[in-house]
Amino acid sequence: MSYETYEEKWLWDTPMKGLVDEDTGILLPDPPTLRKRRLGSVVHHSDFDIEQHINSEDGAAQARQWYNVTTCQDEMAPQVLEYWAKLGWKKVLHEADNYAKKWSCFLPLSSFRKESRDRLYPLYFVLHGGNTPPYEMEGYGLCEPTAKDEPIIAIPHDFSIEGVLEVYQYCIDHYPVDKSRVYVTSYCGGNHANFVALRYPELFAAIAPCGNPLRENYKPVMWYPDYERVRRIGLPCCHMDGLDDLTQLLPLYKESVPALSDDPSYPARIYNMPLAKREYKLNTLRDYLFIFDCKDVTADDLYACEHSENDAVRLVGVPADETEVRTVRGKKHYVCKFRNSDGNLWLEIVGIESMGHFPDSTLGVGAWEFMRRFRRDQKTGRIEIIGAGEPVFTKDPGEFDHDRYLHDFGSREHGYNTAWDGRGVSNGI
Repeated sequence: MSYETYEEKWLWDTPMKGLVDEDTGILLPDPPTLRKRRLGSVVHHSDFDIEQHINSEDGAAQARQWYNVTTCQDEMAPQVLEYWAKLGWKKVLHEADNYAKKWSCFLPLSSFRKESRDRLYPLYFVLHGGNTPPYEMEGYGLCEPTAKDEPIIAIPHDFSIEGVLEVYQYCIDHYPVDKSRVYVTSYCGGNHANFVALRYPELFAAIAPCGNPLRENYKPVMWYPDYERVRRIGLPCCHMDGLDDLTQLLPLYKESVPALSDDPSYPARIYNMPLAKREYKLNTLRDYLFIFDCKDVTADDLYACEHSENDAVRLVGVPADETEVRTVRGKKHYVCKFRNSDGNLWLEIVGIESMGHFPDSTLGVGAWEFMRRFRRDQKTGRIEIIGAGEPVFTKDPGEFDHDRYLHDFGSREHGYNTAWDGRGVSNGI
């Protein structure tokens, strides 16, 4: 099928809506930056073919995802509600008058039917790493791929640990949530999925942090005792990043270079951060492998990936236990898989071709297909594959307390600083 023309193609020539009025929270256009120019500013080389991307299946899907946020300022307008209803959700807006605490929620239409009175639904958090409002996050394509599984979706503007916990508490108190199937993804500093999930792994069955989520450590949010807790309890993780991302996290063996852009509004720049150093990248990977109970690697193991004949190993830059190349909407996903100490495939690091620091339409597909396979037994704490007869994570996780988040307010001794009192929020549907 040709994607030279499609109905929503004109949206690539519309201004981004990433800026907000600090007093009102209303989205404002970013006048000098059209969407296609913005895409050109968040890749790490100037020969990125923007027109080829726009004329692709993925480019067409991206434009469709942005239609509402681009054409309609009112996030609860009839056209917005109709869009989500066609996909099977009722959209609800909580804390609408509180910009900092506002969050959007999507309830499966089937949950309102009498025959579904006793049915429980997965809960899926969609977070961001910057100040992106929930309405704009709806255009990132992270929700639509989940429609077949009918999760309850929460997109909070307050993506802090405390903010996410408040929304979680509200959801389990007011909605038919299956607490064994709670998932979280995030984009742009995808670290925020890590922040809450690695601090409270008991709440989640799997996570998919996307868009530059690797960090050498997560201070002051957590420290090595927390790493050890995640390792013991078990938490499947799919890390996804663009191979053309401005931050050049991937390949992990490679030193980052100054990012180039042909957009005069976004001139070439150098990010003065340790992320550019491959020694830092090695440390981030080793921390990740420890947290997710996978075999450690050496510097030699990592640097040898540069000369591997395996495309996934070479492009992602990690010495994986297994690899796979998937094609999603015409784009290749290079998947590097690591086994945990039980021999189960537990951690995936995925590089997506032709994706800069701008979520494409295939990101949500890959994230959800990974996470939907897992559930956490609420009595034992073990992780199970959906439909499988035996737990995937065969080790006994030992002490397991799902409600630890209610009485664990953190330790200032370890740098935690949280005032959340566990009460949650109390208004809205």
